[in-house]
Amino acid sequence: MKTLVLGGTGFIGMHVARELAARGEEIVIAGARGERSPAELKEFFGEAPQQERIDLTVSYDVFDAIARIKPGKVFDASGYAPKSMSPAREVHLRTACALNVIEACRIMNVGQLTITSSSDIYWGLDANHYPYREAGPIAITEQKDHHYIQAGPKKLLEAIAAIFQRQTDLDIRIVRIDGTYGPLYNKMINVVARMVHAAVRGVPMDLTSDQGRLPCADMAWDFNYVKDHAYGMALVHQASTPEHKVYNVGSGKTTRLDEFADAVNALFPGAIPPLPLHPHGPSSDQRYLDITRARALGYEPQWSVATGIADYVQWLQSHDV
Repeated sequence: MKTLVLGGTGFIGMHVARELAARGEEIVIAGARGERSPAELKEFFGEAPQQERIDLTVSYDVFDAIARIKPGKVFDASGYAPKSMSPAREVHLRTACALNVIEACRIMNVGQLTITSSSDIYWGLDANHYPYREAGPIAITEQKDHHYIQAGPKKLLEAIAAIFQRQTDLDIRIVRIDGTYGPLYNKMINVVARMVHAAVRGVPMDLTSDQGRLPCADMAWDFNYVKDHAYGMALVHQASTPEHKVYNVGSGKTTRLDEFADAVNALFPGAIPPLPLHPHGPSSDQRYLDITRARALGYEPQWSVATGIADYVQWLQSHDV
């Protein structure tokens, strides 16, 4: 079975593509920009897959690619995120991307489309809804926003997908993932990634870029190593007759930032200074993804904090990042 992985040259997409290839699928990866070199692809995959450039905002590009490649399935890990646009332009382009992909799959008789969403879909829910479950409510209005949580766009994407799920025969599956870290990540928004990169480079960790606030030792979230995410996402994609259309894939628990700092310091003593405690005390929130549905497909996280950090460090050291 041939799978076209949109966003397959990016962080999540590369790992998903590699996991699918390891599970026997013929893979074609596609991105709108940032093509990977043949040497880089060969090193990452073992055997370089076919690579395409597809602009998801252009319907012709999407239809043409699917007509040429003739995939049996499509995995959308593109995470299209336009920057510095007017609200009208952003909504137009995000909607266009979703419609172009879904309509191309429907019209060209692609058997299945798996779409990557995230825990941002749950933004706006209170503690009564922790841990986050797929069948729970989705808040349309929110009391506060966040500069890098893409709650609105994810809710828009899933609303569009839900219309097609109800009114067409296209098999659309949605995977919601949470905070991830590991090889190929380069945005440095993620506190865990900043810890590891700083330790490997032998430089002080940037402690001021989390919205201008210091990361706190007792801040906890659902962090998952990228290889576990890819593993779980591949299980959803390859399930023959899944019971549900939406699946959470995460670690199934919260992890405090000081646990990651301890794991980094075990490899690089003193690299991460003691993090301050939260001024209002440790959070009792259990804001993590419930992974009961994914476990029914055979998913179970394989990487602990210590093994995930060690693997990430080894990759950075071997790639001079």
